[in-house]
Amino acid sequence: MNEDLKCPKCRQIDMVQKLSVLYEGGIAKIQYQAWVPPPPGSKLPPILTKREGTNQTALSARFAPPPQPSVKTVKAPPLNSRYKFLALGLFLISLVLSFTSNYILVSYIILASAVIPLVIGLMKREEERNRIWRENVVPRWERAMSKWNSLFYCARDDGVFIPKDGNWVSAENIETFLWE
Repeated sequence: MNEDLKCPKCRQIDMVQKLSVLYEGGIAKIQYQAWVPPPPGSKLPPILTKREGTNQTALSARFAPPPQPSVKTVKAPPLNSRYKFLALGLFLISLVLSFTSNYILVSYIILASAVIPLVIGLMKREEERNRIWRENVVPRWERAMSKWNSLFYCARDDGVFIPKDGNWVSAENIETFLWE
């Protein structure tokens, strides 16, 4: 093995392993057979079926990569006031027209058009949320993934490190280390 892979804490190499390999090696796909009982009150026999699943070691689960964030993790910005006031104004005009004139159809049309600024405002708000996600959240996750992909684990010291970096972090603090 390469001398650069020595653990910065114990200066040994014999119990060092790439973290991504450790993670992937701890996941196994399994196939098994299981008996499915018949519906209650039925005279049918149980059925033997094939099932699939995954099994993961505790160490592999402990060192899972940072989960990819969803756009739902970003709080939506508040709805812009101009859309609210425009919708409210159209609603009030519709209300006044419906009580003071014979133009009921016109008031209904104006009332229906009051929804349009709200829909546009919600669409703009969602666009802003997606922009924040793309520009702030995704690059931060990509940096954490890049760091995770370059980490090595030392089983002797129960810590992780990046070769040639010299920084050793205990396994308990890996999440903080990834996201800083």
